[in-house]
Amino acid sequence: QWLSDNGQEWALEFTADGLGGTDKSIRGIDLVTLNEEGKITNFRILAAPPNGMAVLKAEMMKRVPAAMARMQEKQQQRKRGRSSL
Repeated sequence: QWLSDNGQEWALEFTADGLGGTDKSIRGIDLVTLNEEGKITNFRILAAPPNGMAVLKAEMMKRVPAAMARMQEKQQQRKRGRSSL
């Protein structure tokens, strides 16, 4: 793990084993940059090997679209609630 002197840049190492119920695994680094308010302005993931990433991508494509749809619906509900004030 690494943290810049000002705390606005991070490097976080990770591993993931048994991806998608297989014997595939990945190892990688998340590179994160924050702005002055502490909000993420850049998020980059570097990971290997490619065959493990292929399994991770397939698993994410099963889960992410539904999660994104739920988040978008919540945002729309909040907007509708504010517009009725």
